[in-house]
Amino acid sequence: MTEAMGGEAPLEVTWKPFSLAQVNQKTGDPDYRAWSEPDESLDQSLWGLRAGQAARRQGEDALRAFLPLLLSARHQDRVELNDMAVLQRLAGEAGLDVDRFTADLDDRSTLDEIADSHTHAVEELGVFGTPTFVFEGGGSAFLKLILTFPHQGGRDQAGRPNSKTRFLPPQERQGQVPRSKGRLACVSTSADCCTRRSCIARS
Repeated sequence: MTEAMGGEAPLEVTWKPFSLAQVNQKTGDPDYRAWSEPDESLDQSLWGLRAGQAARRQGEDALRAFLPLLLSARHQDRVELNDMAVLQRLAGEAGLDVDRFTADLDDRSTLDEIADSHTHAVEELGVFGTPTFVFEGGGSAFLKLILTFPHQGGRDQAGRPNSKTRFLPPQERQGQVPRSKGRLACVSTSADCCTRRSCIARS
């Protein structure tokens, strides 16, 4: 978004996790919770969300540094998000304390945080997909709005492939969720977006 606005950050964004693995589960069991699976069976998108929460424990700036690397690794490099070595490498590239990140990533309380955020988004805000923007005044909007594609300019100073961002025209976007009941200055989104090329997040 900042790149699309010419380098200016138009909004202060707080990223919140939302699990598409839960939304898209096909078990037929109304009590099924994707985040309750054991680590070895956990959907890889939830590992992405856990990684985001682990980064957040080092501060919001740490999350903002980590999340673009996570998304780029998934979208452009097609890495598996359940690969601990990959997540540790990305944490190092983002300037995080990798030992602390690893310990927090291994802490299943991150899944409780994901569950709480997801449940609040669904039950209180009417969220059903990502990215959903929830504004401080109470308005909410789900938009299928950003595509990234490789740019022929090589790589940036950090060694990541350059890319351009474009917003989908209105006829390609998808509706709005109901106006929220409360006030929340955030974007309800997640690293689950890594599994969907049409979405780019964030947590």
